[in-house]
Amino acid sequence: MGETVTEAELDESTVHDVLRNERRRAVIERLRRNGERLDLRTVSERIAAEESGESPPPRNHRQSVYVSLHQTHLPKLDRLGIVDYDRSSKRIRCDDGIDALVPYLDGPETGRRFTPTSYGLATGMGLFVVGGVTVAPWTGYREGLVTAILVLLVLLGFSVVQRSRMARSGR
Repeated sequence: MGETVTEAELDESTVHDVLRNERRRAVIERLRRNGERLDLRTVSERIAAEESGESPPPRNHRQSVYVSLHQTHLPKLDRLGIVDYDRSSKRIRCDDGIDALVPYLDGPETGRRFTPTSYGLATGMGLFVVGGVTVAPWTGYREGLVTAILVLLVLLGFSVVQRSRMARSGR
């Protein structure tokens, strides 16, 4: 096999190529979520269950996922330095290159996107400030405050809806 690629060498097109495949993305997300070594058999069973919508997944589907991970996807991720895959023990763990993928992955752990919670907190703080200005008798800013409050309430509603959708999808 080739030389391991360092995190600095993972260019954007390589990252997109890696994340384009659902199975590779599923392995990476599981590793990031668990932060420990994973067993190939367990990972392949979980991915097969998600793909088939059955628990336990059909044996042939489970076998297909296992073989594709073992022969194609994990060796590629290992060569790129994203995971450390021990072919003999069939154990997988994060490698340094996984950090290069973080900005491209969905979810609150990316640190580059606002989450529904952060939108909700910002909206709540805005409502608190606007409410304080509205109630304070010494301010002359009552004009337009009703509109501002309505806009903030709509933002809060959007963040609640987005948060509930993410909770249902398991994010």
